[in-house]
Amino acid sequence: GKFLIAFREAAALPIFEQIYASSDERDADMVEWFGTDLAHFGETAVSPFIRVLQTDSQNEYHYGRAIAATTLKIIALQNPKTREQVVGALRGQLPQQLAADMPVDELWTNIVLELSDLKDEGSRSLVEAMYAAELIDEELLPLVEYEAAFSGDGPPEADDAFDIFAFYEELRRQEN
Repeated sequence: GKFLIAFREAAALPIFEQIYASSDERDADMVEWFGTDLAHFGETAVSPFIRVLQTDSQNEYHYGRAIAATTLKIIALQNPKTREQVVGALRGQLPQQLAADMPVDELWTNIVLELSDLKDEGSRSLVEAMYAAELIDEELLPLVEYEAAFSGDGPPEADDAFDIFAFYEELRRQEN
């Protein structure tokens, strides 16, 4: 899998999509192993990861969806022409209307974090209302940290692209 990522083998994307969208615990272990390395695929991975993000998890936390959101953010930071598509997909995961006693989707906090890293002003009023309605986990992302993301000078720097040689060199170093 790491070699497929390193060489951007597009034929592997449907398999990765299936793994990330799965609710099987064994697949979650693979998601943990690959993490956000699939951002290395760049814009080619946007559509598959949007589909993962849209997986219905019945308002339950879904690790693959959370990692998909972060992967999409990294892709948008590294490939600015994908930003609007990614921001739109992330916004689409937030409730369009707030209602009393609505079930909380645990992924919302992750989505808000990614939108704040992308400095998405378009979702800011909705997100602030979500904080007021206690729909965002303030222990994971306090409102002051969310608001502070908009006071910086620019978007955060994108993570370095996946380097398979560095990855395996680090594993070898850890063994010694």
